[in-house]
Amino acid sequence: MMRQAAVLLAVLALSIAAAPETRMPAVTVYPEAARGPVSDVYFGTIVPDPYRSLEARDDPATRNWKRDEAALSRRYLSTLPGRVVIQNGLLRLLDFSSRGFPVQRGKVWLQGHYDKNHGRVLNVCRTENGPCRVLIDAKAIERDGRTQIAGYAYATDGRYVAYGTTQGGSDAQTWRVRSVATGRDLRDEVRGAKYWTPLWNGHAGFYWEGYRRRGDADVGPYSIFYHRLGTEGSRDRLVFAPPRGRQWYSAIQFTDDGRYVLVNVGTAAGNGSFWRDRNEPDSVLRPLFALRKASYDIFANDGPIVYVSTTNGAPRGRVVWTDLRDERHPLHTIVPESAATIAEVVMVGERFYVNEVRDAQSQIRIFDRLGHPCGAIALPGRGEVSFGPVRRYADRVLLRYDSFTERGLLMSYNTKNARVRTFFQNPMPFDRRTFVTEQFFARSSDGTRVPYFVTHRKDMPLDSSTPTILYGYGAFGISQLPAFSDLCVLWVAHGGAYAVANGRGGGEYGETWHLAATRTHKQRSFDDFAAVARALVARRITSPDRLGIYGISGGGLLVGAAEVEHPELYGAVAAESGLYDMLRYQHYPGESAWIPEDGSSDESAAEFQALAAYSPYHNVRDGVRYPATLVLAEADDDRVDPAHSYKFVAALQHAQASPAPILLDLTLGGGHEDERLAVANRRVMDILAFFSSALGLSWQ
Repeated sequence: MMRQAAVLLAVLALSIAAAPETRMPAVTVYPEAARGPVSDVYFGTIVPDPYRSLEARDDPATRNWKRDEAALSRRYLSTLPGRVVIQNGLLRLLDFSSRGFPVQRGKVWLQGHYDKNHGRVLNVCRTENGPCRVLIDAKAIERDGRTQIAGYAYATDGRYVAYGTTQGGSDAQTWRVRSVATGRDLRDEVRGAKYWTPLWNGHAGFYWEGYRRRGDADVGPYSIFYHRLGTEGSRDRLVFAPPRGRQWYSAIQFTDDGRYVLVNVGTAAGNGSFWRDRNEPDSVLRPLFALRKASYDIFANDGPIVYVSTTNGAPRGRVVWTDLRDERHPLHTIVPESAATIAEVVMVGERFYVNEVRDAQSQIRIFDRLGHPCGAIALPGRGEVSFGPVRRYADRVLLRYDSFTERGLLMSYNTKNARVRTFFQNPMPFDRRTFVTEQFFARSSDGTRVPYFVTHRKDMPLDSSTPTILYGYGAFGISQLPAFSDLCVLWVAHGGAYAVANGRGGGEYGETWHLAATRTHKQRSFDDFAAVARALVARRITSPDRLGIYGISGGGLLVGAAEVEHPELYGAVAAESGLYDMLRYQHYPGESAWIPEDGSSDESAAEFQALAAYSPYHNVRDGVRYPATLVLAEADDDRVDPAHSYKFVAALQHAQASPAPILLDLTLGGGHEDERLAVANRRVMDILAFFSSALGLSWQ
């Protein structure tokens, strides 16, 4: 293992002039990762795994290698030009205060907002419009630099607020309870919660979803527990455990009128449901929807009649009703499947408001109880919309609208006169009128039509010269709709283009679009992404040496596979928190939940062959000229093991035949997609400085 002094000498050996192929300084020597003769046998095929030792995160050799890689990348990235301009631009973007929707609980109103000086703040107000006082100040809670606010849960009568915290971006959450009247915390503490916000049962206690904790480890399946105020969190009562292991989730909700308890259980592939009367004991759970590859979202009810958005028999979704009293629970269609994909539905008064995705952008249509169309809500442009808190018999529907250049626009739709009113808009330090977002369509290798967005300045030339970042995800049925990001706005404001691919694996065209790129068909997601890259070049927006690709988590896997399959297509790659060893990922803690999406090399020869064909780590080839690569990882990531990044970087550095750098940007003490402000800002600076240096964008 290379000593620290040797690493510093290597840093000093960075070229002063950019290599012609990459425009970037070259790294002459990398920290040496030990290679070993380790291999596995899958269905008769021997597969080498030379960097298996890097999975042992506490091994001294691994710790030294990580330290040396981190030192190299920090020194390298800190010397790239443009960081001061990027930092100033970020400070301008952060100079804002946003508002959340006010929520009434009992006699008080609770409203979360972002304050530029204090971060996330929760106010308690006498009326919807004030006066207000601060109840929870994130700056006071997050003063240690590692703690983050994870969310809030309000007691039904407004007496208490539960608030969650995480450490360094970890998925594991700790929930505490604060009195609204006194502003002081109770002694209650719940550890082991993950992913979901607790559900209050009046003010006596709350349900939460997660794991039992033993020390720092999760124990048992992902389950539902009940915490009664004033009791030890470690003694919380188990309410429901899913029928299988760690691939399964459980979630609990009440119907609108609070009469029924609903328990959902499933995987990323679909869910089923159970129900009981709220006055019955937890053990009385009756089947409602059978577990299958379909989703069920119960969003409203009229007594025992429940209204459901489902993909059962409709891959793009339909709205149905069923009667809890009918043991067969037949589904009666109200709003049939259409060409658009249902994202969410709310019921206000006697009408259904259906938030749909059409060609990767939001639209809202309105229907009466019989499913007859009653109009639509006009939106400002190409963007993504979500509903605010719903009150069944209110005279308004609250909406949040986001786009590539709009952050958190809050609107109210009047159900009586059908008028839309904007009541909050965040400021923007750049002139939105100079930006434009266009949508195009590419043809994938099998002829599939794949949409993509491009945001750029109106004066962008079509001469193949624009430095362009292409972002993608393509997994878990998650749609990539237009969304605001500081990275996009800064890049475009300084002359770059920012593109987003809507390939298969996402949910833009419903469950069929999602399932078309899962398990043994995952390659389609990578083919769609490459098709968009080629289309950007064909449109003369950019050229391969000026095209960078970027992805996070499932998108990290996407761009890692894209790099090893088509290194000639890209000038730079930034892959964050990704899976790269697809043959062993299911053996890493917490990653078996990906099996319904990606399959497993242990389950069948067909799945092994599909995974081996694209697994980024296993498809790195010696002597290939790979583009400049920045792999970002969090050392304490508990959703995607950072060993993926370690092994991928070591393999790329060993194989690289180009002077283009291969860097590991490692965040110490950070969890998956760590959103601590200082960490997030440094990450954006690193990525933008890296891409601008590699692709030739000037920060003037």
